[in-house]
Amino acid sequence: YLTAVRDTFCIMMPFIFVLTLLGMAGGVLLSPTGPVMSEDGLGLGMYLSGNLHGQAYRESDLFRTLEGMRRFFAVCNVLLSLLFSVVFAARLSKLWHCNVTLSVLCTLAGYAFFLPGAVGSYDEFLKFFVGRGFFIALCIATLTVRIFSILSHMQCLRVPVPAAVPPRMAAHMRYTLPLAVTLTMLLLLSILWAMTAHSYGTLETMLRDHVSMETAQSLGMALVYEFLVRIIGWTGLNGIGLMAFWSEAFYVPAQIANELDGAHHIFTIAFFDSMMVSLLGLAIAIWVFSRRQDWRSICAFSVFSLLFSISEPFLFALPVVLNPAMLI
Repeated sequence: YLTAVRDTFCIMMPFIFVLTLLGMAGGVLLSPTGPVMSEDGLGLGMYLSGNLHGQAYRESDLFRTLEGMRRFFAVCNVLLSLLFSVVFAARLSKLWHCNVTLSVLCTLAGYAFFLPGAVGSYDEFLKFFVGRGFFIALCIATLTVRIFSILSHMQCLRVPVPAAVPPRMAAHMRYTLPLAVTLTMLLLLSILWAMTAHSYGTLETMLRDHVSMETAQSLGMALVYEFLVRIIGWTGLNGIGLMAFWSEAFYVPAQIANELDGAHHIFTIAFFDSMMVSLLGLAIAIWVFSRRQDWRSICAFSVFSLLFSISEPFLFALPVVLNPAMLI
C-alpha cells in the first residue's frame, strides 16, 4: 500500500510542482488582499485602481476582477487532489487485482458523491481542500477501490452475460452488480457523513468542546502533534493533512487570537509551519557535507522546490520517505 502511495507521488510529481506554483501565484500575486496587491503589502492594487483605499478599493472593479482570478487559481488544490485520487486508484486496482478502468470511475463517482457535503460557499469549498487535499484523495481512492475490489471478486455478484454479447462489453457488464453495490454504499456513506457533520458539528468543534485550549497549548501536546506529523510524513502519507483536524481546532484559532489581541499563545499554526525549513536545512547539510555525489545532486535539484514549500521532489527522490537514517 505504501509503495502504491510512493509510486503515485512519483507519477504526480510534475503536476504537484506546476499546480502548486500556480496556486501560490494566485494566492500571492493576484489576491486583492494578498502581499502584493493589498494596502498592507506592496500596495500594487491601490496603484492600479487609481489610488483607491479602504472600502473604496474593496468595492472597485479591480478588486472584483482580482478576486475572480484568484478563485480560478485556487481550484488548483481541488484539481491536484482529484488527479492524485485517480492515479492512486489505478495503482490500488493493480495491487488488489480488480478492473483498473472501473476502479478509477468508482473513485470519480466517490468524489462526486462527497462534494455536496463539503460545499458551503465557493470560498469555503476551495479552502476545504487546502492542506487536506492529499488526505481526501487518499481516503476516497482507498475506500472506493477496496469496496469494489472485494465485491468484484465475489462470484455470486457476477452477472451472467450471453455469449453473443461482444467480448469488450461482456468483460465490463459482468461487474454491474458489484458496481451497483459499491456506488450505493458510497452514496449512503457520503449522505451519512454530511448529516453527521451538519448535526453534530465538525470534528474540530467537538474537540474544542472536550479539550481546553490550555491543554492544547501544553508542551507535551505540541510535541505529540509535531511527532505524529513527522512520522506520518515519513511513511509517505500527508502528515499535515491527516492532523489538520487538531491544528484547525486549536492552532489556527490561537494564531487568529494572537493577531487580534496580542501574542498570548505560543503554539500556533505558524509556529509549526517549519517542515520546509527543516528539510531545506537537511538539503543544505547534505549538499555541503555529504561525500555521496548522487545525494548532493538531488539536494541541489530540490532546493528550488523547497524554497517554494514543495517538499515532494526532495522527500521521494533522496528518499527521506521510509528511510530510517533520514528520519533521524
